[in-house]
Amino acid sequence: MRRAGVLRPVLILTIGIALVFPTITVVGTAAEPAASYAAPFAHITKTTALNWAGYYATGADGSVTKVTGSWVEPKVKCGIEPSLAVFWLGMDGVTSQTVEQTGTQVTCVAGVAVASAWYELYPRPVKPITSLTVAAGDHVTASVSYASGDFALSIEVAGHYFNKTVALTADRSSAECIVERTTNSTGFIDLTDFGTLKFKSCKATVDGTVKGIGAFGTVGDVVMKDSDGHILAEATGFTSGKTAFNVTWKRAN
Repeated sequence: MRRAGVLRPVLILTIGIALVFPTITVVGTAAEPAASYAAPFAHITKTTALNWAGYYATGADGSVTKVTGSWVEPKVKCGIEPSLAVFWLGMDGVTSQTVEQTGTQVTCVAGVAVASAWYELYPRPVKPITSLTVAAGDHVTASVSYASGDFALSIEVAGHYFNKTVALTADRSSAECIVERTTNSTGFIDLTDFGTLKFKSCKATVDGTVKGIGAFGTVGDVVMKDSDGHILAEATGFTSGKTAFNVTWKRAN
């Protein structure tokens, strides 16, 4: 989710860049071996990134055909500085330079929080979904799917729906449910204090098989860290069938 331009109350220009790994803090290099969960989660590798927190599953190119999930829009705490937090699910961005995604975001400016919905087929520009109103406590359900050359993006917020179908070619090599921080022209924007985001469900269809995001053979647990190694947000582990998990805010920057 690279956001270029001036910070605004609703949308700041783009949501959705590929996973940005910090040069010296990536877990899994020769200098810092990858950490994995003990059984039954030994297939889940913990890694770090500058902009993502959550889980992803990877497969061969063309293997991912659907990602579905739901979360509760959190009540945030706005500080003095402008800040932003984005909550989404989608495909790609782990090993590719495209991302097909939809979700919600909350922006804090002058101590006031404004939430909104959006979709993006990165590197195409983000599209705000102005027909949907988003508020803390709303139940959000979303999906991104692919069939016969078309991506279908769907999001429901508090019983109101938005659907979009777009013809597009993409790798379809990963599925993810993510909390993200974004950038403007000067660097990363502070991560809004969202407390705990509850992904009530996150499932993917890979090679025709539907599973919870944590049940696939190659899964990443991404901890968001800044360039100094401070943890900004991290997932707290699966709570139900390897489909449900929480992401907890730690600090703004």
